[in-house]
Amino acid sequence: VVFFLYWLNRAWRTNRRASFVWAGICLGGSLYTYTAARFLPVLLLVFLLHQGVCARAFLQRRLSGLFTLAIAAALVAGPLALYFIQNPFAFGIRAVETSIATLAPDMGGIGPALVHNILATVLMFGHQGDYNWHYNLPGLPILDPWFYPAFILGLVICGWRWKSWAYAAGPITVAVMALPSILSNEAPHALRSIGTLPAVALITGLGLSAAWGAGLGAMRGRRAAIVPIGVSLLFAATAISTSYHYYVSWPASVEEHGAVPWEKLAIAQYVNGSSIDVYLSQALFTADDAIVYLSGSRYPQRASIVRNPRLEDTLWRSERVAVVLPRAGRTDGAFLLMSPPSRPAETGWVYILPPLQATLAKALPQWL
Repeated sequence: VVFFLYWLNRAWRTNRRASFVWAGICLGGSLYTYTAARFLPVLLLVFLLHQGVCARAFLQRRLSGLFTLAIAAALVAGPLALYFIQNPFAFGIRAVETSIATLAPDMGGIGPALVHNILATVLMFGHQGDYNWHYNLPGLPILDPWFYPAFILGLVICGWRWKSWAYAAGPITVAVMALPSILSNEAPHALRSIGTLPAVALITGLGLSAAWGAGLGAMRGRRAAIVPIGVSLLFAATAISTSYHYYVSWPASVEEHGAVPWEKLAIAQYVNGSSIDVYLSQALFTADDAIVYLSGSRYPQRASIVRNPRLEDTLWRSERVAVVLPRAGRTDGAFLLMSPPSRPAETGWVYILPPLQATLAKALPQWL
């Protein structure tokens, strides 16, 4: 999103074909990322509509560049478009699952649900943020309290100069890229509104710049130093606040602790630190990508206990192997760790992870 907005800005300022090409490449490439990026073409269309109303002659001089942009975007996004043509279900399934339509029955219709989502998304920027603890602290707004007034001031300036594309582009970007949150069944949703962040930062910077200029104009002599010092302190406060929130408060939250597969992390630590062969059941190894990723350096080989009596004998009798299996009847992720193993009731496929020449892992957490 950032690269697309940057090159579109350069293209619109300079009318250079190369900038339009890069803007098209970034636009097409963005469609391979998070699904909210599908609103970037909508953003471009709304921006062109604004230019058609406020600066038609200016727009006409850039039609050739826009055609170049469209060709570049189509070439980059072509393979993805072909895949969606062949697999139309994959294109819309996530949108259907998270659509605002799923809220309508509980909120009295699409209208009330839409009003609720708009208000919730607007308040997300400075009053009450996303409650999804998986991506941020629950309820924490996007902007800190001391920067939110600058954002509002920047919006006022943009609204006052709305006919200029340079000032209109920011609010248009915020409005369009907030639609993934507004049209979803979870509003406000910080991740789905991620496309608004570049414009939010620019609008906030515009407000700060205006306040900076007004402060310098109102103060003379040594008192003028208060302005840069004050702004510097605001940025320092944001750095400290953000670091504390995301490196102290957020990881320590009960909800986030529950989201981390600690038991699988412990298994992977044991596997990677073990100097003997480790056998993981297929159900355990394939149950979560965390174990596959964290222990992938062991290059697991699959074998069948049932079809390989020699392996079965080795597995259950040798003192040079360890076995990690899910604990029967438990749904909380608990597992059994046996070294040397006692014969459990489970048979079938196992993954064999050869020993690594590495330092033994630290002792498993006490809760195991």
